[in-house]
Amino acid sequence: MAIEFSLADDVANSFPDAHICFVVASGVRNEGPWPETVDELARLERQIADGSWQPFDKEHPTIASWHEAYRKFGTNPNRTRFQCGRSESAG
Repeated sequence: MAIEFSLADDVANSFPDAHICFVVASGVRNEGPWPETVDELARLERQIADGSWQPFDKEHPTIASWHEAYRKFGTNPNRTRFQCGRSESAG
């Protein structure tokens, strides 16, 4: 299967240091328990709760560069925010 990707010249010129990467995976099974993932999520939740880890805020250069890109694309990066957490049904 061939996949084609192109980047508009104005976007490439606006972000000359951009790195665009792709991951292609086959044979991935999204079923059954993932105990290592559950354990890691619980560890991260404890760190967030006790204040020993905090996500980057919007002034951090990594996040700020994404916000700049979204604004240049004509979208508002503050309108939609990613929510990280477990749903009640995730147990």
